Amino acid sequence: MVALEGAADTTRTFGLYRYSITQGGPAVSLYAGDALVYPTGIATGTLGQSIYVADSAHEGLPPSEVGGIWVFPVTGGDPSLLLGGRIRGLTVKDENATDVIYFTRMDGDGAPRVSRITSQGSNLQDLWVGAPLVDPSGIALTAEGEVYVADTFNDGATRTTSVFHITNGVATPLPLSFRTGTPCGVALSVLEEVLYVSALDASGQSAVRAVDLLQLTTVEFATSGNEPAGLQRAHDLNVFSWVDLGGNIMVLQ
Repeated sequence: MVALEGAADTTRTFGLYRYSITQGGPAVSLYAGDALVYPTGIATGTLGQSIYVADSAHEGLPPSEVGGIWVFPVTGGDPSLLLGGRIRGLTVKDENATDVIYFTRMDGDGAPRVSRITSQGSNLQDLWVGAPLVDPSGIALTAEGEVYVADTFNDGATRTTSVFHITNGVATPLPLSFRTGTPCGVALSVLEEVLYVSALDASGQSAVRAVDLLQLTTVEFATSGNEPAGLQRAHDLNVFSWVDLGGNIMVLQ
């Protein structure tokens, strides 16, 4: 299943869609309505019953349109709001048979945060607040709870993205940087030895960078399209998908 984050229908209403990578065919609409303001991230629940969507909204919108984490039935229909706020990216982890959502957000005071919350809306906890993060976007999580965050335009002078490794209360930047689209997506390989990042090549076209986390080397996979948004991995396979600015579904396997 692939749900298209930020995709819009013909009336310019943001929506949620399902597309089968293996079977192809037209995308199936799961939702189109006013709940979504500016969706920037998506993840399926570990039990396959829910779809979680991050909505960052827009700066300057009224308080009634501040975005949040929306929960959709996997079969489609109206969502429920789990948490309000300017949510940037998210991923889901099974903890004691419960979905726990790890996410990036910009607080009302402008402070960047990495947080977690259960699917019941309890135990909201900040894992990181403030510098060195500036504009956190995509997030990936290891089985041991270590966090990787893509910080879009962390270097304001060159408008490049940095990737931070957050563990044991310390945020460490990986010694690499590159250009990315917005929102930027990150996903770990099944064995967690490679971090895949949706990026842009030197000409501004879509690319995916595979970062070897042991050697700290990078391989770039050139793709077609323009400005990739988000990046997902199949639950148990090294099959990655994303959507570009033109609404094209891209697959790397």
